[in-house]
Amino acid sequence: IEHTFEPLGGPPTLRFKSGSRFIVGNGFQLLSGHPFGRSTPNEPVAVFDSGSTLIQNDGLDPFGPSMNFPQIQFNPGSLYDYGDNVPQNIPPFFGRIFSDLRFSSFGQKNAVGQGVIKCHNLIISSGTLNFVSNGGTNNFLEVSGNISLRASNGPTDSGALIISPSTGSGRLFFAGADTQVVSGDAGIRIRGRGQVVIPTDRKVLL
Repeated sequence: IEHTFEPLGGPPTLRFKSGSRFIVGNGFQLLSGHPFGRSTPNEPVAVFDSGSTLIQNDGLDPFGPSMNFPQIQFNPGSLYDYGDNVPQNIPPFFGRIFSDLRFSSFGQKNAVGQGVIKCHNLIISSGTLNFVSNGGTNNFLEVSGNISLRASNGPTDSGALIISPSTGSGRLFFAGADTQVVSGDAGIRIRGRGQVVIPTDRKVLL
């Protein structure tokens, strides 16, 4: 059975507190595919506070169908865990703002789009995440915290994070005010017009 949360009153209708989890389960594609419906509110209808988690194993963009009016908001300390293994589903990352972002799919997934992706900590706990910007010059994966990369699926996933713009440019931008750490047993691959940007006043420990 598929259900969605639709806002009836003024936003935010839902607030997820520390310790709570919202799980978009397997097979969530039958109706709209958006767990919070297809409305385009002026303010988020669901807010994830520090310590709460949204786990997405299927379905469409939990932010909703609009790039300009997102349905959800991730406050600092919250976690968005993308574990969708459906081949045709594209990770809904471009143009969105996260706190901690975890990728836990198996195999390789291509996040395709344009714009800026912002997160604090980026965790890739399995598989390979490939950021494919497809036009324009203002395409960034902006990380203000740490990056953790683990090749849990063996040698085929040795490049856990890939920046590979198909057209235009794509950049991995280290935006932290404090020293940022890249850890784990997997690597970062930069292809084509991809770039890594570390401002002169920032420190990154590899």
